[in-house]
Amino acid sequence: MKFYTILLTLALFIASCEKRQEAATMDCPLATIVKLESAEAYKDYNAAMNYIDIEKVYSAIAIKENKTSEQVWKEFLEFKYTVGKSNKFVSTFPLHKYKISKIIKENTAEVQFTGTEEGQRIKVITYRLTLENKSWKVVAIEYKKQNYLQNNN
Repeated sequence: MKFYTILLTLALFIASCEKRQEAATMDCPLATIVKLESAEAYKDYNAAMNYIDIEKVYSAIAIKENKTSEQVWKEFLEFKYTVGKSNKFVSTFPLHKYKISKIIKENTAEVQFTGTEEGQRIKVITYRLTLENKSWKVVAIEYKKQNYLQNNN
């Protein structure tokens, strides 16, 4: 009986270590978004591809523009990079002016950045992610802009 108790305790210990190791090697959805934004800011396309499914995020635009999803994505990043170098615009994102919330289900997650100040041009940014091979990947990005007409009425 003592042998079975020791064996069961050992099995539970090993299982819990495997779970902790698995959890430690997998980034959370918010960390994935931060790493994606960082890789994109440095135009490190290979690193960024680890955090985004370009086809799912950019295919609708690519079809409209008769380009590949990767072309649309790289053009968008080039635009962001160029604008960020301008004296009129900054390439940093004011995270301190947004409320960050997340919903994580088994294999899906949604991270939302909601503006906290009046007059912010972008009110909500929503990232949708899926869990693929123990890694989170962005599969959709949605921007909701401030409706200025609504505020002036």
